[in-house]
Parts: sequence; structure tokens; C-alpha cells
Amino acid sequence: MVPPPDASKDDNASVATRFLDRSSSSGILLGLLCIEGLGIKICQITLTVLLCGYFLMANDWIQLLWFTLTCPIAFLFAPWSRVWPSIQRDRFLRFAGYFLVWMTVSSFLAQTINTSIGAREAVAWLFGTALLVAFALLVWHSARDLSALQHTGWWIGMGAALAALISMLMFYVILPGHVFGERLCNWFVYGGLNPVATGLTFGFASMWLTCARNAMQSRNERLLASIAIVILIFAVFFTRSRGAVLALIAGHAALIAIYGLRANRTPVAIFVAIALTFQISGPLVAMLSTKQVASRVSVQSSEESLATGATIIAYSNPARELINRGDNGRFELYRSAFASLQGPRQWLFGIGQWSTEHLWKPCTGWNPEHLHSAFLATLVHGGLVGFSMLLVVFSIGSYRAYQLAKAGQGTWLVLLACGSAGMLFDGQTFSTFTSIPRMEVLLVIFPLIVSASAYHHLINAKQASVKS
Repeated sequence: MVPPPDASKDDNASVATRFLDRSSSSGILLGLLCIEGLGIKICQITLTVLLCGYFLMANDWIQLLWFTLTCPIAFLFAPWSRVWPSIQRDRFLRFAGYFLVWMTVSSFLAQTINTSIGAREAVAWLFGTALLVAFALLVWHSARDLSALQHTGWWIGMGAALAALISMLMFYVILPGHVFGERLCNWFVYGGLNPVATGLTFGFASMWLTCARNAMQSRNERLLASIAIVILIFAVFFTRSRGAVLALIAGHAALIAIYGLRANRTPVAIFVAIALTFQISGPLVAMLSTKQVASRVSVQSSEESLATGATIIAYSNPARELINRGDNGRFELYRSAFASLQGPRQWLFGIGQWSTEHLWKPCTGWNPEHLHSAFLATLVHGGLVGFSMLLVVFSIGSYRAYQLAKAGQGTWLVLLACGSAGMLFDGQTFSTFTSIPRMEVLLVIFPLIVSASAYHHLINAKQASVKS
């Protein structure tokens, strides 16, 4: 007789098969999670070095080289099959895409590419727009780990404080031909970045470091962060940029509105104390500067020395100097920008983003390279349609930043308030990565996308937990 089949062996085989299937599925899932985590880390490292470049890289070419070399590697590890469907459904990214498409198409419709120079500008602008899209995706993916991204503010703040400290040493102590108290520039970038751009970027870094400091538990870390914040805010005041001071006020106001004055008494006290110290020490700074000028009479012409001395004396009262300085021709420039919009068609569609300087430069008494207001420039370049799209994108991003602040993540609303205030009277555009001031991406676009992405992932996580 043939023995009957062993049922227990069949059961064991089926159980083993199911266990192997479950183990292989778990292994694949674990592998995907590891790859996704690695991808986020690579994105965050790429982003951290890229943002530090605004303070420490000698020029924008080095920054762009880093971005173009490392961004493809970061994207290589991104789980696009799982991320892309949710990206396509997100309202913020959809309207941001509409905005970029409109600004590009309306610029072509403006028919301003009528010279070889115009064609080169168009190609350069389109390249910058493509980089901006890549940057947005990089930030969007990095914001999946919001706590790690917020800790990036520590490195940004420390790097900026190092740049500020060395810049003050270079321009006020070491380099010849400079005097103590002149408008501070970032020595690391271009050998002396524009004072306004220097003040805005240092102020932004100080606000980010302030938010990072508030979340620190170690007393030594908080002390080190406070010292760096003091250096950065002093540097902002030494740039004597009114836009940077306005941005700092907006950032601290947002900080108080979110967490209250009691929870932020230390950073507010630091800001107020430095402002008062800078004002009170004005005569001392002017005296030291005048002595420096006098000691250089032997190596400079007397007219040059006298001119420099007269300038320094005007800084003996910093508050009065900031008030009496005037608008530096900005309002004349803004009137010229509005005058370039001739007729309903240009008011609706704009004058385009490239080869347009001839429409408003002749109306000014100086030679500005851009309109010195990113918001006004959007209206002029993209018309009312483009400006309305920008407002929609800002509204969605600001709402999400506000919701994150209510959930205890107020860093991004603070940074957005600080950066947006700075761009009211400066900046060139929000539609390309490679602008002339090269700071709109850091000050506004970065916190805007982080807010939108973090809120998107937070809502998705809540919906997934409810379904489960």
C-alpha cells in the first residue's frame, strides 16, 4: 500500500511559503524606507551646502557648480514613484507651476527677443527657471524630515556668523583703504557683497538661528547660538541697510506673535540692546573713523580724506542717517517701472522678463540693474495676471506656514515674514534661480516651499492614520 500523504508536511510548506513571502515583502519595504531615508539625507546635505553658499562661497558660479553636480545625485535616490503622484495633486505646486509657465510664456509674447543680447538673456533666464524647479523639488523632498531641516539653521547661522565676524575683521582692521564704521559687506562673496544683500542675508540667518536656539536643550549650545546671533545682528546694523532692519523687525514680530513675548524675551532683548548700543556708540564710531582717516593723509590725497571724513561724520547719529538718507532713487525707479506699462495689454500681460531695461532705465537718473522690489518686478514683468498668480502662491504658502506655526513649527512663518519684508524694497524676481541679487531663493522661495511641503506631508500623514 502507498502511504497517505503527510498533511502536516503540506501545512508546514504552506506556512513556510507565506512566511517567506511576508519576509520578502518586509525586506523590500525596509529597503525602500532605507533608500528614501538616504535620499532625504543626501537632499538635506546638498541643500545645506547650497544655502551656506550664500554666505561663504566666493561667487555664484561655485554655488551653481555645486548645485548642478550634486542635485542629480540627490534626485537619483528620491522615490519618485511614490512621491510624484502626491506632488501632482498638490495645489501649491500646481499654482506655482502655472506662475512659472505664465511668466515664461508672457515674456515670449512680449516679443522682446529682437537682438542677440535679448536671446542670450532669454536662454539664461530659462536656465535659471529650470534650476528653480529643481531647487523646489529638492526642498520639497528635504522637508519630509522637518526636524532635521530645522536643525540646518544651526549650520547656516554658524556659517553666517563666521562670515560676519571675518568680514568685520577684514574691512575694519586688516584691509587698507577701509575705515571702521563704513557700510559692512560680506568679504567672502565677491570680495565684498553689496551691503543691502549682506544685511538681508545675515538678518535671515540670525532669525533662523534664533528659532533653532529656542528648540535647543543644551545650555552650552544656546550660549554659543546667542553669541552668533549677537555677531549677526551687529553685522546687520553695520551694513546700515534699512531693508535688513525692517526684515529683522518683521521676523521678531512674527516670533512674538507665534510664541509670545515671554518665551522670546532673550532674542528680543538681544535685538533691542544691540539697536540701542549701535545708536549710542555712533559718536564713538565716528571719532575712531575720523582718526583713521587722519592717519592716512600721508597715503591718500587730502580731498579724498576730507570726503571720507565728511561721510563718517554723517554716521555719528545712525538713526538720523537712516531716516535722512532718502529713498536712494527707489521711488523714482518705481514710477519709471509703472510708466513702462503702457496700455491695457501691458498692464494685463506685462512687458516680459528679459531685454526690458530700455523701457524704464531712461526715466531714471542712475543706472539700476533691476527694479529693487521683487513684488513690483513681478507686476511689471508678468502684468496683473502674473502678479495675481504670485499672490495666490503666497497665500497658499503663508496659510500653510501659519498652520505649521499653530502646530508648534513656527520657524518657517518667521523666516517667511523676515524674507518677504526684505523683498518689498529689493530683489529682482521670483521666477528664476539666477537673479542679479541672488538672494530671493534663500529669503522667500525656500521658506515658502518648506512650509508648503511640510504641511502637505503632515496632512497626508493624518489622513493615513485616520484610514488605518
